[in-house]
Amino acid sequence: MEDRNVVVIVVDALRPDSITPQSMPVLSSLAEGGVQFQNHWTCTPSKTRVNSATIATGCYPGTHGLVNNELYIPGFAEVINVANYKKLMELDRSLQGPLLSVPTLMERLHRSGRSVALSTASSSGTSFIQNPTACGFSVNNGSPSYVFPEERESEIVARFGAPPKVEIPDVKRNEYAAAVLVEYIIPELRPDLALIWFSDPDKTQHPHSPGAPASLQALAVVDRCIKSIMDKLEEQNLLAVTDVIIVSDHGCISADPDHVSTDRETERALQDRLGSGILLVNGNSIYVTDADRKHKLAEVVSVLQQQRDMGAIFSSYPLSGTLPLSLINQEHERSPDLFFFPRWTSEANKFGVEGVAKGTSKHGHGGTSPYELNAVLIAYGPSFQKGTKIITPSGNVDIAPTVLHLFGEEVDPAIQGRVLLEGLRDGVSPAEIAAHQLSFGCTAENDHVQYQAVADIARVGQTYYLRQANGCQRHMENGSPA
Repeated sequence: MEDRNVVVIVVDALRPDSITPQSMPVLSSLAEGGVQFQNHWTCTPSKTRVNSATIATGCYPGTHGLVNNELYIPGFAEVINVANYKKLMELDRSLQGPLLSVPTLMERLHRSGRSVALSTASSSGTSFIQNPTACGFSVNNGSPSYVFPEERESEIVARFGAPPKVEIPDVKRNEYAAAVLVEYIIPELRPDLALIWFSDPDKTQHPHSPGAPASLQALAVVDRCIKSIMDKLEEQNLLAVTDVIIVSDHGCISADPDHVSTDRETERALQDRLGSGILLVNGNSIYVTDADRKHKLAEVVSVLQQQRDMGAIFSSYPLSGTLPLSLINQEHERSPDLFFFPRWTSEANKFGVEGVAKGTSKHGHGGTSPYELNAVLIAYGPSFQKGTKIITPSGNVDIAPTVLHLFGEEVDPAIQGRVLLEGLRDGVSPAEIAAHQLSFGCTAENDHVQYQAVADIARVGQTYYLRQANGCQRHMENGSPA
């Protein structure tokens, strides 16, 4: 494929149904003029740092090793907060490193002689995951912030000022990231690959929920920033040779207005009934450190299945009423023994936006509802088709191999995502790509409570996408549902 540039724009927690001509006119226009991948999925858990690693590597968490937004690694004094790049650097340089078990897209392109640069308003950890070897040029305005190479920090601060503080909506930080990209990276560095990561609408949706007035303001800010990027590409006569990929790391779901905190309730139940040897990490995963691991794990699962609003449970052991961790590609040595997620419904919040995570007090993501797993992917540029909507399943795991293909690079067989040929101008027809729908279920009974869970997965070749998973309870009387 002929030489060209690629710009990857990541919009944190952008739901596909948030993109309308009214809320995001620029992005809506790009979607109509390019390719919309309408069946696009994140990885599990649907959290930012996990998906940053998947976008960066083209691999699942079970391969790249960034398995959650917090990491429990024996040998470290405490659970690692992966939002802080300094903690990630410490892990990367330790005996338990490297941070990622496979190379990133930026590392691969740098090794092949191509230039890379990024400007991000995300957490420093999210940004660092994209480029842990600090090749090329990186600016992150998180807290803590960084500039790599470090000797360029004074130049960046002199031109753009000190990194702004977080606000809701996160206007200044996102405008700062866009300014660095538009005024410095594109016209002066002119990298082969440029990446920008916007912190909104995620920053605003967490306190306000999807569809809230503040969240709509955040969408408008990001849309204006995207316009500035497209305008700069046109000004620099780069549109004809630049492919633009817009993707979200995950979606977002609303809190339960009638919540009883699942996290606190679960933690209390585990501590009261099972005592020591149980480590709850990031509110959604459990490591069993007890010597009798399998027996203790079975006890843990029994407790979880009796908690109100418990959704799907994934286990490293084949236990009654659990789904295997392999379904969510979580079989790394750092993976927990269990992942568990809240039950979700399709109820609408007060702004009319569907999706409620039962038992949760905060709007957010990380679960297994389609409102969190269904992500955005829009591709616009000379390599892609025009005005096309594709329903073939795709995922964040496919970003890295597709970008490598755009540059004419060989795709390493170790990469687990696939090249999205169905969206390319010189690719294949979507009708030529076979997609399969798979469903898995499980049941268990504990103390007069019947628990059921199901997971739906799409498969294209050897690439898998979790579309949704959920669980429910029914109370039993005399062996029958009440």
